[in-house]
Amino acid sequence: MSGGLEAARLVADELDIIKQAVTALDYDEPAFSVETYLPFEHSSAHRHQDLTPEQVFEQNCLQVLTRSDGLIVHGEGASAGVGQEFGWAATQAAIPVLWLQHGDHPVSRQIRGTPGDVTIERFEDPAELRQIVQRWLLSRRAVLSAGPYRRATRALRWNGPASAALQRWKDLDDTERRRVAATGHVMPAVIEFYLSDSLLLAVAPAWILDVLTTEGLLVATSAAPVDRGRLSTRQVLALAEAALEYEWETGLVDYVRTAAEQLLGEPAIRRLKLDTPGDWLRLRHELRP
Repeated sequence: MSGGLEAARLVADELDIIKQAVTALDYDEPAFSVETYLPFEHSSAHRHQDLTPEQVFEQNCLQVLTRSDGLIVHGEGASAGVGQEFGWAATQAAIPVLWLQHGDHPVSRQIRGTPGDVTIERFEDPAELRQIVQRWLLSRRAVLSAGPYRRATRALRWNGPASAALQRWKDLDDTERRRVAATGHVMPAVIEFYLSDSLLLAVAPAWILDVLTTEGLLVATSAAPVDRGRLSTRQVLALAEAALEYEWETGLVDYVRTAAEQLLGEPAIRRLKLDTPGDWLRLRHELRP
């Protein structure tokens, strides 16, 4: 028993080192701001006995699939819940994952064989652990920094379709909801879960989207802009100049361009002015993802 407690304390200490390694980052401009979320601080059985199993699942799933830009896993004694979070991150949200393992302890072949941006590192002491975490964050800086804009772009494309699909689902009676869910061989709660958040629907499995489309809840082409405007060569060049002048990350450029094309697709504002870097900067401030 004492050995188990000692091991648990060691893992807790190393998790604290990981958190410090993340929050202590201080790189040159532009600043690299990283925030941490440790599930055990928000949903552990010892600290949060008031949470139901359903609440724990929803809280951690939403965190990984709709709010996180990367995942760091301490593989020592990893639980089934950690494995589930790893799967969400690596193959569904498709965000970078760092798997940390102490010493020569084995790493599952399934983890090693997972497709995606998965890095496996071993460490021997706290100093090495800290160095590994910061090195990985720096190596994935561009992808991690683009995360907020990737989510904002997804929200821009999916908010309308998700809201409409949810309303159509609510308009069905219980019998019809069970019938729709049965076509996908799932419980109605699964459908409701993915319809509860547009960012969840954006990363939902293809078969969920197929069920919703087949049953008329989600229009097959509704995830794409209905009438997407086209940028002129002059506007594209102005956007490129703005990105260079204001040091915009790739994710921000993609987000602003997508938003501009959708705005240009609306008849009321087809005359949107985007001919200079200053025009693009004004649009960026108006969007503020």
